[in-house]
Amino acid sequence: MRLFIAIQLSDEMKKALVACMHDLKKQGVEGNYVPAQNLHLTLAFIGEYDDPEGGVEETVSGASAEGGDDGEESGADEIGDEERESGVSGDIKGGNAMIDMIYARRAFDAYLDQFDRTDEKIRLKIVHTDGVVRYMTEICRRMGLPEEERRLAELIALLHDIGRFEQLKRYDSFEWDTMDHAAYGVHILFGEQRMIRRFVEEDTWDDIIREAIARHSDFSGYDPSLTSRQLLHVQLIRDADKLDNCRVKLEEPVEVLLGCTAEEVGRQDISPEVWEECLAHTSVHLEKRKTKMDYWVSYVAYFFDIAYRETLDIIREERYTERIIGRIPYENPETEQKMRELCGMVGKYFRKKCL
Repeated sequence: MRLFIAIQLSDEMKKALVACMHDLKKQGVEGNYVPAQNLHLTLAFIGEYDDPEGGVEETVSGASAEGGDDGEESGADEIGDEERESGVSGDIKGGNAMIDMIYARRAFDAYLDQFDRTDEKIRLKIVHTDGVVRYMTEICRRMGLPEEERRLAELIALLHDIGRFEQLKRYDSFEWDTMDHAAYGVHILFGEQRMIRRFVEEDTWDDIIREAIARHSDFSGYDPSLTSRQLLHVQLIRDADKLDNCRVKLEEPVEVLLGCTAEEVGRQDISPEVWEECLAHTSVHLEKRKTKMDYWVSYVAYFFDIAYRETLDIIREERYTERIIGRIPYENPETEQKMRELCGMVGKYFRKKCL
């Protein structure tokens, strides 16, 4: 393992350097572009060591006795494949490679350049993606997850709806029967083009990313074939996605979400099949939704699928259940009564889950 002492760069410096590299790439300049997580300023190259910690101790002891040498003039272009593989780059101790969200975000923004950002539905999905990333960061913070898991979860959040943009471009619709956007997202990232490498160079986390994106909108995220780490990230993205969908349902015009006014929604019935699933304390199967009111019910019923206590805490703190139910003016008395019952059922479910 090659070992060296370096100064880590601030996030702002990394952003500036990554922006420069991005511009150079767009101009067709070829070269060995360094991932943002490996950018650093080398002070001294120590040498090849099988034991990196021993190498550091030996170098520090030598520097104390001899007063040290002037730092070698070196830059990010000297970081080779071996440093990237070892994870030593940018740090004086050994460790694992780390996902760089600045690098991934710039690649995601470049991917979005092919879509019409002025389109209201495209804009909604871009804002939603940012919201899911923010909620993911908060869930991970509350759960006390280590940095690698947090960065992996944030990357999955960034990419989870990448298939939606092509769905909107082709069909101008979010409807489930026009395209399986999760499956298409997996195809984009892990198909022949292997677009996942635009966002993260290492393939260390590919199986987790693939499973999480593939299952993020399934009726249930649980599968006994998943490893414990895969299941963690499947459930994390499902929870974070639901949290930002709460924000979407409260902030976006009902006309954009459902194609009709809130008053029209409130006059409709809840289909018997949908209400049965609410009584069973489960999410609503998409294909069972018949009326626009069924859709609105499903936005509350998916709280029965929340995996983590930390997510439930956020829902309760933000009063998302009450606020989503309360956004619609119910002119249909039977529907109004059922929505009151649903609010009570969700609250009772949360209290039981948090015991």
